[in-house]
Amino acid sequence: MTMSIVSMVLAAARPWTYWLAPPLLAAELIVIVGLAIGYHRKVVVPSYQRQLYEQQRQVEQLSERGMATVHQLIPSAGRPQRQRVA
Repeated sequence: MTMSIVSMVLAAARPWTYWLAPPLLAAELIVIVGLAIGYHRKVVVPSYQRQLYEQQRQVEQLSERGMATVHQLIPSAGRPQRQRVA
């Protein structure tokens, strides 16, 4: 009997935790955006910087020898581009 009274009181009670949802949702969105920005800054950008550095170093080496051609400077030059199939 006490279990049913407790259950009825809890069922009739107005929830007081509804105000927690907006701050938790805002914090979750901030964390998700922060993770995406952090991943981009720490993983994606450095990999492109390394690729750019390697390409610049290769161009400098080839141009110092005086043997640089368009195909050596830009490996994909003159090759047909692959078309994506949707």
